[in-house]
Amino acid sequence: IYALQNSLEEHYADYPGEWIDGLTFEYFSLILNRSCVFDTEVIGVSDNLTFSGYMFCGLIVLLLMLCGIPCCSLLIKTDMALPKLLNANRQNALIQVSGEYFAYFLMMFLNFTVILGITVATVGSNASLIFGASEINGTRFFFLILHLIPVILAITALQFLLYELSSGIAGGVLLQFLATLGLAYVSGCFYPINFFPESIQFISRFIPLGLARSYLSGFLSETFGIGDFIGLLISFALLFSASVLVRRERIIRA
Repeated sequence: IYALQNSLEEHYADYPGEWIDGLTFEYFSLILNRSCVFDTEVIGVSDNLTFSGYMFCGLIVLLLMLCGIPCCSLLIKTDMALPKLLNANRQNALIQVSGEYFAYFLMMFLNFTVILGITVATVGSNASLIFGASEINGTRFFFLILHLIPVILAITALQFLLYELSSGIAGGVLLQFLATLGLAYVSGCFYPINFFPESIQFISRFIPLGLARSYLSGFLSETFGIGDFIGLLISFALLFSASVLVRRERIIRA
């Protein structure tokens, strides 16, 4: 069209410009109506999900990390006198960390069950924008909550370890916030992971937040893979073990 327009301008002083306009509008009408010419299929921006579905998974992971920040006053140990006393009474680091961590996990699990329940009830008939279904029944919501268990296990274990490494509230909050921003960005919680270079996509597969986002995406897209589930359990085991070792070392040094 542009070539024709340039040619007419060179050879004709007063050619009818509406011809070019009409040809342009006709061309764009064919492009915009391409769904009437052949079948189209939306494959999603990443993980076989629409943009809203993908971001829903990313926001769940991000919200889980951010919800750990208000717990700083409960989990940060500024004084190791009590852990040392418990250790002297045969309550070693493993027993201490187990009691504190699983109480924290249960609190986060119950909180997110309530949050998701309110969200699903509020969204109502518009749930198809997120879940890819016309409605969310009790069975699908129940399975969503079950799929959250390994996700919350891995993320809360990461938060617990970060708090074990902190000796002050200000430092612990800052560490949690910076870790949330950095890990969430690399894991594709802010932008679809397919937009990132191959190296970043590879790294995200070994980060708890990246595994959690991919695991939830698999549930929504009904392409659930056992690899992400096993990865989350391995991440939980490693992070929990690291927390026990850090607690033991702090008790010895206290």
